[in-house]
Amino acid sequence: MKKVFYLAVIILTIVTFANAVSISENAGTTTGEFLRIGAGARPAGMGEAFASVADDVYSLYWNPAGLSKVTQKQALLAHTFWYEDVSHEYASYVHPLSDNKGTAGISVTYLSTTYEKRAGDTEEPDSNASIGDLAVGLSYGRKTYYDIDAGITLKFISSDLDTESASGFGVDLGFQRVCPFWEKMDMGLAISNIGGSLKYVDESVAVGKILDLGLSVKDAYFKHLTVATDLRTLTNFSTPSVNLGAEYNWIITDKFSFIPRAGFKTYLSQITAGFGIGWKSYQLDYAFISHTDLSSNNRISLNAKF
Repeated sequence: MKKVFYLAVIILTIVTFANAVSISENAGTTTGEFLRIGAGARPAGMGEAFASVADDVYSLYWNPAGLSKVTQKQALLAHTFWYEDVSHEYASYVHPLSDNKGTAGISVTYLSTTYEKRAGDTEEPDSNASIGDLAVGLSYGRKTYYDIDAGITLKFISSDLDTESASGFGVDLGFQRVCPFWEKMDMGLAISNIGGSLKYVDESVAVGKILDLGLSVKDAYFKHLTVATDLRTLTNFSTPSVNLGAEYNWIITDKFSFIPRAGFKTYLSQITAGFGIGWKSYQLDYAFISHTDLSSNNRISLNAKF
């Protein structure tokens, strides 16, 4: 009961801190917004409370420190049905190295859409234009000293807006550790897009750095149940979000499992839900994310272990 009390106090502290953070004058001054779209359906179904949960191929986006827990080669394909015909694609692969030398991985994120160009009040557009954003990351993670798992991603970022283009580099850092006073609780910290900037025409604009601080508890109350909470925000003090999520791994047979998920994000009061279907070495995940102003969006991903 005392450990449950500790967890409740920590969650309350995170929520209070998030509500106390004011929006600074620098809010909305960064670029690379496509990098804020979370990769994959499993984390999305859990309300994107994943910094401390990441332990598989999803770690490449959410926290590269989770690569230290990967023991099999894995590949992931993910698609997000974003708003207004915007398409978001994500693909990644992780490969454990021999002799316990950690795990390496590569990921590709691509967002694209088209829009109409008009110079006057006409029924037909003058022409069509396209937007294409791309990020390619090389990641590495392993166990380090003092029981800390650490990971890093080196990222190439590019953006095409009609006839203009920009590119740059960024770094993601991640850390995970088992909580010293409760072995079933994991802690996670991830900072994304450090040092990244994109230069359009003559002006460079910084890519928004993402700070993600999370806690999760596995098998604490029911076996195969994971509950998690994250504080996730841009470091320019845009509106932070406290994310809550849970998933239950219902193992039906030795080859088949069903994994329901649910979550909540205080940012825009978004409700999330989803499920995973595991069969042998494959897992198909689906997530639904509500939105108060825009239409809801759906995500689907396929994970294979081999």
